[in-house]
Amino acid sequence: MLGPFFLKELVPYSKEYLETTFKLSKFKLSELLDDLLERKIIKKIGKDLIVFRYVGLLEFSSSILFVYPKYIQRIDLNKSLQLIRVLSVYSKRENLDYTELDTLGISTSNNDMNLIPLVDFFHKDYFENGLFSSQKQIYKLNGHNEIDWDKTIDETYAYKFNENLVYLNYFTKEFASNELNIITLVHKQILRLCSNYLQKSGLSYFLEYEPISFIDEEIDLNSNIIFLLNQELKVQYNDRNIILILNMINFINRNNSNSSKSSIRVFGTRYFHIVWEKICSYVFSNNVSLIQKEIDKPIWEDKYGNKLTSKRTLTPDIVTDFAMGDERYLAILDAKYYNLSFEKSKFEDKNPKLEDVTKQYLYEMALKNYSISKDLSNKINAFLVPKEGQEFVLSGKVSLGFMRELGINDIDIHSIPAEYIYNLYISNKKISTADMYDILVQR
Repeated sequence: MLGPFFLKELVPYSKEYLETTFKLSKFKLSELLDDLLERKIIKKIGKDLIVFRYVGLLEFSSSILFVYPKYIQRIDLNKSLQLIRVLSVYSKRENLDYTELDTLGISTSNNDMNLIPLVDFFHKDYFENGLFSSQKQIYKLNGHNEIDWDKTIDETYAYKFNENLVYLNYFTKEFASNELNIITLVHKQILRLCSNYLQKSGLSYFLEYEPISFIDEEIDLNSNIIFLLNQELKVQYNDRNIILILNMINFINRNNSNSSKSSIRVFGTRYFHIVWEKICSYVFSNNVSLIQKEIDKPIWEDKYGNKLTSKRTLTPDIVTDFAMGDERYLAILDAKYYNLSFEKSKFEDKNPKLEDVTKQYLYEMALKNYSISKDLSNKINAFLVPKEGQEFVLSGKVSLGFMRELGINDIDIHSIPAEYIYNLYISNKKISTADMYDILVQR
């Protein structure tokens, strides 16, 4: 295993540099770049330069590469491990669309390009829930669980005592685990293969799971096993077992497929801006789904006065409200994945665009009636961009003169410490009211 190597998103790298770094021949590097280009993970600039339009892990040619986000100046182990945890949690918590699924989620295709999310699933599930266990109901004589009176009355004797029937023996319902069945052995074999893959590929550097081993003999994961797994699915009602079996079938199909073998395996995203947006939406307690119904919808009217109301309306990115003392606040936020700059030669490319600015103004105007009805007299309009470090910074603001004349707030630009936001997201926590006030109002 070579690496891990670290490259930065959107930074141009020469083919010569990549060839030297990955210790690949020109032919092998050309094959790799063609594969990455086809999957839209890289983009060519001119004849010789390559940029990665992707954040996350890549495994190829016995090498491990981690591409880190563009806002990070210097990567280290802690930052990279946190980002992997973020992507892992994100892939399970959020509804991934098809554009994210092929590099970050578990798809049902036989293409093993996204084998890593499946390997991550088996490890995480095993350390949280243990081996597959099939519980079957049995009856126990004089057990400690709930008495099954129908079976007790049918199959035991009753004695009469003071006009009452007394049963000296009774049957109870028990559940017995069978951890020696074939499905458990299949689970062990898959875990063994996944653990070996992590150790040999070097991915254990990022996916920090203990090695898994069993003393059982290895078994052949063939089509007969697929048949048995499908049969087990028909009698399973346990949600965890159903998901586990489906992923076992997925893994075996990939393992046995002779087609669609990719030279690379990935665990990351080409759309880190979506990851940042959804993380901020979660952490800042987005209520837009509830508030959106308060926003007017377009009304279409023909020349005869007949009116039709559109089903769609404006959809702000993040809307939340909070109170501090007697003051109530409405925050209209937009998470933007930009490397903020106020340099004259860079700010047009580095900062949110005009349409982003006008949308934020429009959202505030659209929520005017809602804010009045809820007595939200203080309105905050802001962009949220990621930064390194631990300090929250009010980096600046953007305004339009005619909007100021209408009494509409300027749009603040808050640089948010990404590591702090990620820790909240991983821990299933939200920003407290006090912190919200401190971040958005006090600065």
